[in-house]
Amino acid sequence: MDLGSIDESIGGLLQQAVALHTQGQMPPARAIYTKVLALDPAQPDALHLLGVLLTQSGDAPRGAELIEKSLALNPSQPIASANLGHAQLAARQLTAALASYDRSIARLPDYAPAHNGRGSALTALQRPEEALPSFDRALALMPNFPEALDNRGLALLRLHRFEEAIGAFSQLLALRPDDAQVLTNRAIALCALWRYAEALADCDRALRFRPDFIQARYVRGVALLGLGRNHDVLAQIDVAHGTAANQAESLVLRGNALRQLGRRDDAVSEYERALELRPGLPAALVALGTLETSARRFDRAATIFARLLEVAPDEDFYRGVCLHAQLHIFDWSGYTPAVQKIVADVEAGKKSDLPFTLLSITDDPELQQKCARAYVGARPRIAGPLPRAKAPRDRLRIAYVSADFLEHPIAYLLAGLFEAHDRNRFETIAVSLRADDMSPMAQRLQSAFDRFIDVSGRSDEQIAGLIAGLDVDIAVDLMGYTAEERPGILGRRPAPIQVNYLGFPATMASEHIDYLMADEFVIPPAAAPFYSESIAYLPQCFQANDDRRVPAAGPAARVQVGLPADGFVWCAFHASVKINPPLFDVWMQLLHTVPNSVLWLISNAPTAEINLRREAGKRGIDPARLVFAKRQSYPQHLARLSLADLCLDTWPFNGGATTSDALWRGVPVVTMTGGAFSSRMSGSLLRAAHLPELVTDNVADYQRVALALATDRAALMDVRSRLNQARTTSPLFDTAAFRRHVEAAYTIMWERQQRGEAAATFRVPL
Repeated sequence: MDLGSIDESIGGLLQQAVALHTQGQMPPARAIYTKVLALDPAQPDALHLLGVLLTQSGDAPRGAELIEKSLALNPSQPIASANLGHAQLAARQLTAALASYDRSIARLPDYAPAHNGRGSALTALQRPEEALPSFDRALALMPNFPEALDNRGLALLRLHRFEEAIGAFSQLLALRPDDAQVLTNRAIALCALWRYAEALADCDRALRFRPDFIQARYVRGVALLGLGRNHDVLAQIDVAHGTAANQAESLVLRGNALRQLGRRDDAVSEYERALELRPGLPAALVALGTLETSARRFDRAATIFARLLEVAPDEDFYRGVCLHAQLHIFDWSGYTPAVQKIVADVEAGKKSDLPFTLLSITDDPELQQKCARAYVGARPRIAGPLPRAKAPRDRLRIAYVSADFLEHPIAYLLAGLFEAHDRNRFETIAVSLRADDMSPMAQRLQSAFDRFIDVSGRSDEQIAGLIAGLDVDIAVDLMGYTAEERPGILGRRPAPIQVNYLGFPATMASEHIDYLMADEFVIPPAAAPFYSESIAYLPQCFQANDDRRVPAAGPAARVQVGLPADGFVWCAFHASVKINPPLFDVWMQLLHTVPNSVLWLISNAPTAEINLRREAGKRGIDPARLVFAKRQSYPQHLARLSLADLCLDTWPFNGGATTSDALWRGVPVVTMTGGAFSSRMSGSLLRAAHLPELVTDNVADYQRVALALATDRAALMDVRSRLNQARTTSPLFDTAAFRRHVEAAYTIMWERQQRGEAAATFRVPL
């Protein structure tokens, strides 16, 4: 450009520069602004507009400096104040940007870009809730303001208000139908609502406009994973080799697909590769730690989750998960402050722990309900119910949904019930979330149902559609929030009545779960308000038991399982996460008081054994008095149990199947009850076995009852004799009676539903 031919007046030069600037011709516009400032260094308009140009060209810090100089010369420039906010926002000077927008709005309250910028600054300051009114004001002033629509959608995404985010992005797409980024953002919101098919369509559109858009490929993979198309996920990532395949997030996604396909070792490799690229990537640490936990590599899991807390201390729910991983290996360093922090956080409504892991550290049912509500609140809401083609029939159709129709404690308890169901009145369906492990129990269960359906590898949406398509009357979730949980299945409301039973001994706090089956001991009526479900009170005991359990030919002598030939054997075959320092203190006092005694435990991992022996030594007990039993098949496990003298229950999380197994083998259990379902299970079982004297409600009585039996052989033998009689005379092991009670509960639920009545607490008559 020949600047010498330009009108030398500053006004003319500025007109020229603004015209070029508006046309996007940045270099010549910049040259003219610079010429104006050479003629008049204090020209406020040139300083302002050159600052805007520099900000738009990527030099936001220098742009902000020039706009500030302009405002120092002429403070009455509300638009310049807004543009200063834009520059400061781009330079990540967030607090300063917010102040600049406020000054602009104070002078020019109807300037939409200032309100939009203010919302953007608040969002960047992690205050998205406060940002929304600013975006709303900008859109009230300028209804089709693209940037405000986009920013509002992004703020709503951060707030997990996914339906509203979809609305904002959809409005923007009406203006920009070929915007790949907006399509991808909408797909993210759709995935969060489990609307994977719609998300997939958005990603496909985005990739038509931008074939090399890595984020769209990644979100497309998430949608494919949600649809259960795991092989397609791998192909999706591999197509982007050299781009997405080298991104840590994509490697995590690929690992998730491999895990769903059962290729767990390959999944571990992908997560580790992701962490090589980004050592502190929370998604990779969460996925790897979870997988290591499921593989029972608890020491590795504990290390990984501890690393997660270092890099992301506020990662939702994982403070509790980290403690849970440490409990697996008896790493009790920092136990008390960790528990206090988690409890305080949950009390305050923070997402500090998962509903299941919280059960190990508190017996407060109100706190457990708060935790479950926070967990449910962090998950998407799903529209329902799914359509059903109701056909007349004579039998109620019951679907049991579980990942544990194989060698698992839940299966050991329920096998007899499944087999005993009255086939003239009930049609039973197993919806199995895990593939057949070819075990004897899996084979037994496959013949126990009218239909046994393997849905492993299918998405939540597909499984929910299957249940609805089967016209199920009552769906029973046997998982709750335990490992392999799938709340998204019943979250789609595929059945008119949905029940939480046995697997998760607490409230699910979900509007999609109508009933929780319990008894009046595990949930006293006064505690019922802390359970969001209506309670179906069974008359004698909440827990099913299989009266066909047969032990293997057991060991003839204690020495065959590593126990001393003489002396008293305390038994505590509990999951390690149920054992905590205060409880262990009591156990060590018992060993101290009964010198010729040992504590028999289940072996979890070499690290766990080392740590617990060390804890015994700290309490003045010879570590050799802790005897660890190896894991065995269920019949072998039952056989060896009879070698114990007395079982010690855990608190605040009682034994369930563990207690039933001991009682079935004639070994008494001493328990201490608390306030929540999970801390009252053993008490219910003992009362149903006609042994209420073994149920205590404080530490002193727990110790007193245990010591009385350990030091009075005649008293112990009397209890064991009565317990052996209870196998054939008590309600605890009367599978046929329990079956009648459960079926009566289902019938009452169904009759209420047929009358158009909402779910309500009721009692099954004896």
